[in-house]
Amino acid sequence: LAPNAEATAKYTYKVTQADVDKGSIVNTVTASAKAVRGDDPADKTASVTVTTEDAKAEISVTKEANPKSGVKVGDTITYTVIVKNTGNVSVKEGKLADDHADLSSKTFALAPSAGASFTYTYKVTQADIDAGEIVNVVKANATAARGENPKEVSATATVTAYQEGHLTVKKITTSEPADGKAYVLGETIKYEITVLNDGNLTITDITVTDELTGDEWPIKSLAPNDSEEFTAEYTVTEADILKGEVLNVATAEGTSPDPDEKEVPVEPGTDPEPTEEKKGHLTIAKETTSKAAAENGKYALGEKITYKITVVNDGNLTITDITVTDELTGDEWPIDSLAPNASEEFTTEYTVTEADILKGEVVNVATGKGTSPDPDEKEVPVEPGTDPEPTEDKNGHMTVTKTSTSEPASTDGYMLGETIEYRIVVTNDGNLTMTNVKVEDELTGLNETIDSLAPGEEKEFTTSYVVTEKDVEAGSVVNVATAKGADPTEEEVPGEPGTDTVPVIQKYRLTVNYWIGQVNGEKAADSFTAQYMAGAEYNVASPILTGHKADKERVSGTIMADTTLDVVYTVGEYTLTIYYVYEDGTQAAPTYQRTLTYGEAYSVLSPVIDGYTANFRLVTGEMPARNMVYTIRYQAAGNGIIIDDYDTPLGLSGFGVCIGETYE
Repeated sequence: LAPNAEATAKYTYKVTQADVDKGSIVNTVTASAKAVRGDDPADKTASVTVTTEDAKAEISVTKEANPKSGVKVGDTITYTVIVKNTGNVSVKEGKLADDHADLSSKTFALAPSAGASFTYTYKVTQADIDAGEIVNVVKANATAARGENPKEVSATATVTAYQEGHLTVKKITTSEPADGKAYVLGETIKYEITVLNDGNLTITDITVTDELTGDEWPIKSLAPNDSEEFTAEYTVTEADILKGEVLNVATAEGTSPDPDEKEVPVEPGTDPEPTEEKKGHLTIAKETTSKAAAENGKYALGEKITYKITVVNDGNLTITDITVTDELTGDEWPIDSLAPNASEEFTTEYTVTEADILKGEVVNVATGKGTSPDPDEKEVPVEPGTDPEPTEDKNGHMTVTKTSTSEPASTDGYMLGETIEYRIVVTNDGNLTMTNVKVEDELTGLNETIDSLAPGEEKEFTTSYVVTEKDVEAGSVVNVATAKGADPTEEEVPGEPGTDTVPVIQKYRLTVNYWIGQVNGEKAADSFTAQYMAGAEYNVASPILTGHKADKERVSGTIMADTTLDVVYTVGEYTLTIYYVYEDGTQAAPTYQRTLTYGEAYSVLSPVIDGYTANFRLVTGEMPARNMVYTIRYQAAGNGIIIDDYDTPLGLSGFGVCIGETYE
């Protein structure tokens, strides 16, 4: 260009998204040239700024689910999310958020009108099924290239769930019948009850009920496929026996989360068990509660037997209108009702008869009858009770007692010609009735017949007899009465004879012998002998023998036969005592004392005391039948002598000696 000249250049520029994102287009042009001469001119620049439209940052999001309905627990739902930039500026740092999935790796940056697609999956949970639907929300946000950031947007996809609430109750018997076949009355059946949630909804507030046992169990919550177990027991009743089985049903109820079907369908559990056959039956037991008096255990005629009768319902049905009968005693007892295994007791007694003795035992049978609730068998079978008891052996026996009823004139006995009165009693002390009993007394001539004599019965007769010389010689009258008859078997039975002996007066000799030292030794005196009437009393004094003592001073008693008695004499013992004293009476030497028998010789030398002379040097003699006492006096020694031998004469005579005189 020449100086001051200008040139115009025109060109175009297409606005880009980046320009919009910046908000303006700053365009700078640089002009440079070469000088014709000199230095080149400096480069010159010129800028122009063009602003873009206002920034509008917006995004949108959509979400699709596959499948859309009918899902179950564990199913996989695939979600597709599409994010679009609906603004006029680019967005960056775009993020997705979903409560059901971790989408932190799902990022985006979009130019206006651009979009991004994302897919991810979700596994259906029980909570989703319980809720009935899976409501899935995705949120999208981003940062605007210019201006305000776009608002966070969200999209929702709802998938409906397949809901089926259901409980199944199973009931199984865990016990076995004792006999391996059927349960009996009163036997316990054990059950296991299992509640299973076999639907696909969690059921809450469940109550499990066993209608038969009355048990009830709560379950707060039970998830699908979960179960809980319970146990129950039931005792078989009479009604079960009549039905022939025990039908036990367990059921449950609970609350479903399904708003359209709050009541949960339940399959109840049933487990029927067979019971034993209907059996109405009574057994009567009869037990003897008394004990026979005899050691051999056999009951005697007239003895009482006491019984205990026990009626037991050993069937499995309640029996009513029962009548218990004891055939032997005639007793009868009513029972209104008797349940299975129940019992009642009664007591009765029976007195043994002669007929029982003849049979050898008492057979007592108790029986009964009653009404059963079983319509097929109203009459109840009864097992009677029998308890035979042995009776004593048959014993036909009679005893005859004979006693004199009169008194003799003398207390010593009857005398010749005196009459003795008798009473004869025939007693049946056996256990059989005696017939045609012949009673005889040969001595008196009694001869009587008793037509019949029952056990325990007695008949009395009287008769008499006059004492003869032969009776006097014998010393007594022995009278025997007899009886014999026939028992019910026609066997002859002799009676036990009755004997009565009365004394007849006669004399007996009494002899008393006297001995010294021992019987049959030296005779002490002549024997005493005398005769006495029978029954008389005797009292004989033993003779006195000097220096001896009899073992019996008298013999006495009542004589009833010839009697010999002995009296033995023993030699008496006596005491010899010698005192030694001075003239003044004081003791000079210890006293001498000795026990001697009658006639025994003694010789005692007086003690020597220096300076003194004893009046007796020697004391001698034989012991008399009495105690002997001597006193020996001591005087001072002098010229005199003491004459102490009075038995030997000195050959002096014709003079007297006075005190103090001495003769040579």
